[in-house]
Amino acid sequence: MAPAATPLPRATLAVILCIQIGEALNGCVLFPFIVFMMRDAGISERNLGWWSGLVGASFFLGQVVSSYHWGRLADRYGCKPCIVFSCVAAGLSSVAFGFAKTAPQAVFVRFVCGVLNGTIGIVKSYVTQITDETNRPAAFALMPLGFGLGLVAASELGGSLSRPADTWPGVFGAKFWRLFPYAL
Repeated sequence: MAPAATPLPRATLAVILCIQIGEALNGCVLFPFIVFMMRDAGISERNLGWWSGLVGASFFLGQVVSSYHWGRLADRYGCKPCIVFSCVAAGLSSVAFGFAKTAPQAVFVRFVCGVLNGTIGIVKSYVTQITDETNRPAAFALMPLGFGLGLVAASELGGSLSRPADTWPGVFGAKFWRLFPYAL
């Protein structure tokens, strides 16, 4: 007879779910508006696709370049401190993306954002640490849920919150939102 499954650490898994939602949001929120942003940055119609793709890919390239190093940092300092630092740093760099006025600035900021977003591997290691062989499969089965919810939210939020001065002039009619239409 198989041993009874250890109860899942629900509160911790809820935090991990939120982190995964944030990671997907961070990675994909720009896709509904990136073509408009590149057009506003002065990119020609001929080069819109190339620059839009480069900006979109630069985040994930940053993750590829930094994932091994994040794993080493987590081994040295622990998963929790690295997850907290990564979430804060990735959040701040996402805000910086809204202030990019040129295509190269957008590529650079998105790359930095990807480098700083080191949670994808660390979270999986952390789930392994907080579970045992009786409940680990159930915990890992929940992981795609956070990323999926983040992708859905990213699509809607990216589309709804870009150019807020045009979309929501009663709320975001200030000059700031006209100067930085992608700051939300």
